Amino acid sequence: MRVEERVARLGKPPGQHPIFRLIRPAYVVACIYLLFIGLDCLLHGHNALYYVHIGSRYALHELHGTGGYDGQFFYYIARDPLHAAPFLSHPAYRYQRIVYPLLVAVLSLGQENLIPYMLLLVNFIAIVLGTELLARLLIREHLSPWFSLAFGLYFGQATAFIFDTTEPLAYLFICLGLFLLTRQRPTAAALCMGLAVLSRETAILFPLGYLVLYLLQKRWCDLLRLFLLAIAPTIAWYTFLRFALQDATGLSSAPPFERIPFQGLFVFAHDSRRFMPLIILMLIPTLFSWLLLAKEVLHHRWKSIRFSSYRAITCILIRPKHLQ
Repeated sequence: MRVEERVARLGKPPGQHPIFRLIRPAYVVACIYLLFIGLDCLLHGHNALYYVHIGSRYALHELHGTGGYDGQFFYYIARDPLHAAPFLSHPAYRYQRIVYPLLVAVLSLGQENLIPYMLLLVNFIAIVLGTELLARLLIREHLSPWFSLAFGLYFGQATAFIFDTTEPLAYLFICLGLFLLTRQRPTAAALCMGLAVLSRETAILFPLGYLVLYLLQKRWCDLLRLFLLAIAPTIAWYTFLRFALQDATGLSSAPPFERIPFQGLFVFAHDSRRFMPLIILMLIPTLFSWLLLAKEVLHHRWKSIRFSSYRAITCILIRPKHLQ
């Protein structure tokens, strides 16, 4: 039976069953992440500083030292926002994503030993709240809230969590922005999208999509508001970085993309404690997904199957009823 038919018969969107009040997707995601991080710390003796992945090349300025990973740069910015440049690779690029380390710095209350814990906590809360917001958006569109597990348990989120990077916070702001749009709060929504872009620059695809929508619908006030609150602050921040750091803009000083997919994972091939979780969380699920996709295409099933997740994204992002 189609989702719409069930909704018509029940008179309420899926997910409103009493069991949903007790077992929500966000609770499941929170429990899995707590179990994961707890077991990892218990079995391997890791502390919060381990997940920062500090390399001696930047911490001790050793030319041929270990490289570490991106979480260390947000750690250094959170530790000393005004004087972190000597500890960063491509400082203008690293400072682009300023919201995450600044938020961590505020929550750490000036206590350096709290920063590694706040880096983990902020991303944990971002993933759980993002899952909850997406579940509510799905319910609004009469779709199962359990599709939100794809957001919370996505291997990219898990990897960002254990490597202290900015993706979870950026997409929490995107989810919050979409949620606020459904509540007819466009100004707050635009601010959230602006914070998302200042958390990770690729999030700009979302406000740009809405700008195109407003342009086609000739909604000039909405277009101007979104540009001023979601796009202009990023332009201003990048311009400031160029002059403050005497460097090119972050985009031009960013490290180049790897030519071979997943080549970056093999930087950790010598460290099995880091390498194996990356292979399990990222490489294997992606290859498995590609194989399933190829199988569906070869059997021409893509012509007849209704992909519910695609419908969910379409309902929320492409066909927002509250904007029509």
